[in-house]
Amino acid sequence: DLKDFPQEEVPHDVSQEKLIHTFGEGNYKSMPDEIFWQLRFEPAKWIAEKHMVKVYVGTDGLHQDEFLRGDHPTTLFRGSIATASLESAIINAKYVNSNPLDRISRDFQANGLNLSKQTMSNWTVWTAERYFQPVYNLMKKHQLEAHVNQCDETPVEVIHDGRSAGSQSYMWVHLTGELSPVPKIIVYEYQKTRHSDHPKEYYKDFKGILMTDGLAQYHKIARELDELDNANCMAHARRDFADAIKAIDKGNQDAIKSSIAYKALIRIGAIYELEGALKNLSPE
Repeated sequence: DLKDFPQEEVPHDVSQEKLIHTFGEGNYKSMPDEIFWQLRFEPAKWIAEKHMVKVYVGTDGLHQDEFLRGDHPTTLFRGSIATASLESAIINAKYVNSNPLDRISRDFQANGLNLSKQTMSNWTVWTAERYFQPVYNLMKKHQLEAHVNQCDETPVEVIHDGRSAGSQSYMWVHLTGELSPVPKIIVYEYQKTRHSDHPKEYYKDFKGILMTDGLAQYHKIARELDELDNANCMAHARRDFADAIKAIDKGNQDAIKSSIAYKALIRIGAIYELEGALKNLSPE
């Protein structure tokens, strides 16, 4: 479906001379056009912006020898050729399309732009510090206004962070609850360890329920933060009971159905069923 793409009509007419030669003068009429579609790709376009700030000087009167300049446009980085659109292209190529900076640099070079990966790396770090950090802080502020939040951590391998290559670090993910009245917000927080100090610092001003798995660090911060209540994920609780069932001989159905684990799974299933019926209702 090409309806959302910019459209350009390309007519393919028959010359007046050919029409007359084929049919004779006045012996023809136009019929509905035959239409077919094609999609043309145009490579990225580069435009070097030459900014010319006008400068004037007083030659007489009270402001003789004083200078007056036109407004200097706000730039991304002082003295740099970087623009918001260029840095956006770098961020998109690296973090959305997973291209390493070295490959991005080679692609730019093929288009006549010599831009080192170190320069692109610096630009991206500066962009994060100067422009993304305030957005991050605002997202975190609104996320913590929700009554229910969720948190989980997952290991990531980082090549360079002051430790030996391959050292294990963690990405802590914080998000608003599914029924939260505030917009859905997901905040990623990189930390070198899984220590409880990280979520404790993040949620130190939070008042509400924090939904997590059964990791001991979350229970610890619930004991240390008076206004935070820790609720555990039922899917994680269910997992141990399911593993217990797998340990029982499959041929012994009586043993399975009489086990505590089986009865627990039945009750958890009932909770899931009730939750499904309530899911689309408003909190009221």
